[in-house]
Amino acid sequence: ANTSLNLEGVKSNNFSVVAFSEAFLFNASAPETSLESLNYNATADGGASISANLVWDGTSYSSTNNGNTTHGEFTRSLVMPTGSPGVKNFHWELTYGSDTFQTQTRSQNVTNTVLCECSESGCNGSPYLNFTFKDEGTASILDGSIASTSWDFFIKGSGGTVIESFFYSQSTERPSFAFCFEPSDELYTVDYVTQYEKIGYAQRRAGLTGLTLTNATTNTVLYLLNNSLGSYVTIQAQNPYGTPLSGVDIKANKLINNTLTLIEQDISGGDGGVTFWLNTNNDHTFVLVKSSYASVTSTFRPTQSLYIITMNPSSANGSFQSDVEGIDYTFAPKAGRLDRNTNYTFSLNVTSYRSLYANLSELTNCTIRIYLANGSTLATVGGCSSGGDNITLSFNTSSYEDFKGAIGFAFGGEMVWVDQDFRWFTMFSYTVKPRGTINSFFTYATNIPELGNETKRQQFSRLTLFFFILMITLGMLSMKTGWDLATGGGGLFAVALISFAIQFGIDNDSAVKITDDPDINNLKIVTQSNVSNMRISSEE
Repeated sequence: ANTSLNLEGVKSNNFSVVAFSEAFLFNASAPETSLESLNYNATADGGASISANLVWDGTSYSSTNNGNTTHGEFTRSLVMPTGSPGVKNFHWELTYGSDTFQTQTRSQNVTNTVLCECSESGCNGSPYLNFTFKDEGTASILDGSIASTSWDFFIKGSGGTVIESFFYSQSTERPSFAFCFEPSDELYTVDYVTQYEKIGYAQRRAGLTGLTLTNATTNTVLYLLNNSLGSYVTIQAQNPYGTPLSGVDIKANKLINNTLTLIEQDISGGDGGVTFWLNTNNDHTFVLVKSSYASVTSTFRPTQSLYIITMNPSSANGSFQSDVEGIDYTFAPKAGRLDRNTNYTFSLNVTSYRSLYANLSELTNCTIRIYLANGSTLATVGGCSSGGDNITLSFNTSSYEDFKGAIGFAFGGEMVWVDQDFRWFTMFSYTVKPRGTINSFFTYATNIPELGNETKRQQFSRLTLFFFILMITLGMLSMKTGWDLATGGGGLFAVALISFAIQFGIDNDSAVKITDDPDINNLKIVTQSNVSNMRISSEE
């Protein structure tokens, strides 16, 4: 059965020959972002169990019963929404045994929650936060302006699931700027970022997160530094592997009148850095804070344009070490030459952990990545767990001339690339092997892969190697026999060695040229009378 009960206050009513009593408890008016509790008590005298849901502004919400199945004390907490203040109707839907019915409709008025600059027309609240300005060097009072200030706020205790936003800007310089809240009898939780400035002074930035404000006005001094006294200094936060950390709250503090005072603050971006306007003649204390990382406090005189500060991850399971020596692994194939259009298996075998984390379960993933020099990924695979593992990646070299490889490990979600220097190159080759000649010896000796995979690099390597051997040979002759280039015939002997080497191998391009035409069926060997001039060419 579905019936509506029309009860005022606390009354009894017989329903299906069962006695009911009910009571409502709620605030008739509630401001936006506040946490409100709506309560309903119902007693049924009939033996069946009773339950209830709240229907508020057309949406049904489950409730908590702090009573029992026959005497229900139902409660539901809601955060008042923003953007649509006004009267909101609600009722309770009850279930008793197999019967359902709803209570009389009640109303709750949601009022505006307002933040404004107190001097603006129509701003009627009380001042909660007041900004004033001072010269950092002289501590004298200044007039300043607000280039921009952005706020997120909510009534304290509501958990921040519903927030209001506020933006303000004023280019006219004034001694102070006060900000008022309405209603004025609530506590507010605030995040704000303010950029402020003055003609002849560099713009600065300050802000706070999780600040609790009351109607007992909080006075905050914003310090400015003259253009002639400062320099821009970048503070960059990174993890122990050199990866920039975003979202780091970085504060710059300085002693003013023997009190450590916040003079500038910012949140790091994707490059991990923030830039401050600082007096490089004074010591500053920098405080870096980021969730899941140990906070860092460092004091120094910022005479350089860039400072890099390392932050170590914090862990409830163990302490982090700032190196990667705690992981043992093997990787194949080794860097170097591979064949084109060939399948290779790239494998990473993680064998043990020593001391990177006290709790080995922090290792959650490892990855192999194959990529080109321009950063484009060719192939990747992930795997591994806290117990160590072996992962493999099947990759065809195709016609890629060279490519790179990287190995990464994830600790609790963050990927750390511990090795990105693997490099492979590929070569197409068709081998002709003349036998029994001096030329064959020099051909093989001057085409070893270690000399490089580019023509000019190979030539340079061969020349360097030849003159290195020549100097050692002449030196040994001089040491053992006393014979040198000044000895009769010595210079002629050296010239003869150089000419011989050029003829039989240093300029290897004159001996054998190998084309890289992928159409191997069109290759034609052209043999001349002089074997040392044998050439492989492509016939169209």
